[in-house]
Amino acid sequence: MPIVHIFLAEERTSEFNKALIERVSGAIVETGCGPIEKVRITIQSPPYVALDGPTNPVSPNGRVDGNHFPRLDLFLIEGRPSHVTEALMERLKAILVEVGCGSLDQVKASIQQIPSTAWGIGGKTAQELGR
Repeated sequence: MPIVHIFLAEERTSEFNKALIERVSGAIVETGCGPIEKVRITIQSPPYVALDGPTNPVSPNGRVDGNHFPRLDLFLIEGRPSHVTEALMERLKAILVEVGCGSLDQVKASIQQIPSTAWGIGGKTAQELGR
C-alpha cells in the first residue's frame, strides 16, 4: 500500500488535486509499486507560507518557509530494487514540474522503504500477511 504525502505552497482547486492524484497514482502503478486501489495520497498546503523567510522550515514567528515546497514523501514496503525506486522518484518529481508546482530544482521528494515488520495493515504486520 503506497502512501504519498504531497505538500504544496498554496491550495489548489479540487480539479487540480484530482488531476495530480490521478497522475501520481498512474506513475506508481506503471512502475509496479502498487495496484491503483492500494495507493493512498494526501495533498496539503500550510495555512501560511513566508516565501522570503529563513532557510529553516519554520521560522521563529511560526510561519512556514516557501523554499521547502513542493515536497512529496512516498512510503513503500521495502524490497523494491533501487532502479525502480529511482525511476519512480524521477517520474514523481517530473509530474510536479509538469503540472506547474515548481521547477525541477525546487521540487523535493523522498521515498522511504519501511520494513514489512513495521508496516501495519488491519491489525497485523505486512510480514504476517505475506508481504
